[in-house]
Amino acid sequence: IAGAVLLGGVLEAVIGFTGLMGLIRRVLSPVVIGPVIMLIGLALYQFGAPVAAEHWGVSLLTMVL
Repeated sequence: IAGAVLLGGVLEAVIGFTGLMGLIRRVLSPVVIGPVIMLIGLALYQFGAPVAAEHWGVSLLTMVL
């Protein structure tokens, strides 16, 4: 896990220092990112809904926060 965190930090630094973030922001606008996040959430619904039904108090608190 520590290696993945370290690699993620290095990758983020490389993207920031090389200026690739401008290109990424042009290609991946909020119009693209919003539906992608929504589709990921809908795909994971089948795994989260049964657990949320068992612990509705924690689920409600999580949604509010």
